Amino acid sequence: MPTDPKQELVVALAGPAVNVVIAIALLPILIISAAAFFERLFMTNLFLVAFNMIPAFPMDGGVCCVQG
Repeated sequence: MPTDPKQELVVALAGPAVNVVIAIALLPILIISAAAFFERLFMTNLFLVAFNMIPAFPMDGGVCCVQG
């Protein structure tokens, strides 16, 4: 677990950033080719950008103990 919040932010943004890069790389191919496959791949990557931004912490299977 990162102890520095800046490190945690970089890790959290890395996943969506990869999908943005893939979508940008697919854009010229999508413009040149009207193939449905590339359109679906492009749209899937845009969906994954939004989905990866949903906070899902903790990632330990949902087990959380509250001491009290």
